[in-house]
Amino acid sequence: MAGIGENTLRTVLKELGWSRTKLVAEMRRHAGGVALPKTESLITLVSRWVNNHQQPEDFYRDLLAKALARPRAELFSDEATRVELAADAEPWLLARALELSSDGEASLTALEQAVSGLARSYPSTPPTVLARPVLAHFRDVAHLLDGPMPVARRRRLAVVAGHLAGLAGSLAFDLRQESKAIAYFAVALQAAEDADSPDLAAWALATRSLIPTYSGDPRAALRLVQEAQDRAHGHVRHSRLA
Repeated sequence: MAGIGENTLRTVLKELGWSRTKLVAEMRRHAGGVALPKTESLITLVSRWVNNHQQPEDFYRDLLAKALARPRAELFSDEATRVELAADAEPWLLARALELSSDGEASLTALEQAVSGLARSYPSTPPTVLARPVLAHFRDVAHLLDGPMPVARRRRLAVVAGHLAGLAGSLAFDLRQESKAIAYFAVALQAAEDADSPDLAAWALATRSLIPTYSGDPRAALRLVQEAQDRAHGHVRHSRLA
């Protein structure tokens, strides 16, 4: 796997006599005001990088280079072959262009996979970093929904829109924009209704319940969770209901 060649990160930490906790502290010091994940999560990420189980994203490559005072090319053996694609080079856009008048199965599947990838990266990516691609996809999906399409495809696209809206709501709340977060979650619920998706509705409501939970309004949080359970009952898998 290309990435941190020959455990370079581990070697540098050993040379400096740094623990992984020390590295995390230096990353925070050089983050330039960007909110990073919790220390436990960062230590887990560092462990995965050190053991070559995962490669750092571009944001973390820059941050590690600053924290360790080493060039990126020294830390990451694949730097010479990395190419940053423009926002309009998403694979699903090309698939959609190739399909022309077809029902858009390939592009929609690729778009669903892209959004799933964004959702998986949410816990370990700073909100200021993740917000840009999430909102870019949000705008693209909104544009696609303006056009004519088969009902089945529209429902799938509405589910994608709902997940993006819910993810945008979580990011907005992380960035202390509570009113905007609530608005995004309202759109996520609207998308769930448009797609006739109880699973999406339950997820949007349950995720939104985190806002009053952290804002000190447990009764409001409980109401949202209860509504999520009502929507989910008999329609979603047991893990979602739990």
